[in-house]
Amino acid sequence: HAVVASHQMALSVWLVVALVLEGAGVAAQVLMAREWEGLKALEGKEEREEVAASTASTAVAMDDDDDDDVVLDVVPDSTDPVVERKRRAIQSLSLYMLKLSIVQGLLGSLSVLLLRRWAP
Repeated sequence: HAVVASHQMALSVWLVVALVLEGAGVAAQVLMAREWEGLKALEGKEEREEVAASTASTAVAMDDDDDDDVVLDVVPDSTDPVVERKRRAIQSLSLYMLKLSIVQGLLGSLSVLLLRRWAP
């Protein structure tokens, strides 16, 4: 009976660790999807604004003596603080989940190794 009990304990610890990690993973997927879609929407909006600003700011200077046209193109600033905040949020969430999974895997392994001491 002791062998069955030790297997039951190891299975219980493994399930708790796996299900806690699964819950954190699902939450991270939801948060990551929201941040990622927000970033893609902002980048698309930023690209449309850059094209509009580029076409609006293109000036053609006509010289009366020459038929040469001089085109002055103004490059818009592409460092939007909202886009940078979204990028930092995605990076931070990725690093947090990586750390959580590593720590949780180590704790689960450690607990199973410690339970081995009391195994028959």
